[in-house]
Amino acid sequence: MAGSPDAAPKGTRARSVALTLPWRRIVQFAIGGGLLTAFIALGNAADAVPKVINAWKTVSAVVSPPTPTPVPPPPVQRAEIAEVAILEPRVTQRHYLEQNNPAGLSTADPAGLDRVGNTYAYKVAVRGGVGARFAVKGTTFDTRTEAEDADPNLVNVLLRTITPVPDEAEQRDRVWMPIPGRTGMFYVRLELFLIRNEQATDLEWLGKGDSAVFRGR
Repeated sequence: MAGSPDAAPKGTRARSVALTLPWRRIVQFAIGGGLLTAFIALGNAADAVPKVINAWKTVSAVVSPPTPTPVPPPPVQRAEIAEVAILEPRVTQRHYLEQNNPAGLSTADPAGLDRVGNTYAYKVAVRGGVGARFAVKGTTFDTRTEAEDADPNLVNVLLRTITPVPDEAEQRDRVWMPIPGRTGMFYVRLELFLIRNEQATDLEWLGKGDSAVFRGR
């Protein structure tokens, strides 16, 4: 009845009906389902929020995994270069490549293929440092002054990069370097370095070995 004290105005009744609806269903209706709805169905809002945050972190980790931290090379217990000797004196680079690395003929500078030099043999012994990389460099010295040669092609030349696999490895190899284009007496020093980065710019000196003395041109 219109005058009954239990009757409420239409607007007030509409609001009370809306408030009696479960708040979870209202949220579900508003967002149309999804992760938030699923978590809200499991508990109250205080529980749902951290679950949504954790789920987002998990998805983000799968889509964008963190950048792995570079692993430093394992420690080297012992490393040396020894038994440096002139294996073939006064041979051209062409001869060296034909005997030891025929594929290198296609990539070598044609202007240098007929230059005369020496082929050097050497031994590298390493203990520990499995998977580490090593560099062998060569420098020509003048016996009279004990100074490095002025020719940049004869100083600090990267001759070989090696990666011993066993925990204790011994490797023998040979390299070629040109002789100085002037008179005098010289020797070549081969040096062994541990490569500490991908660009091979961070090198740790490990040892050296000198060849016998030879004549220049």
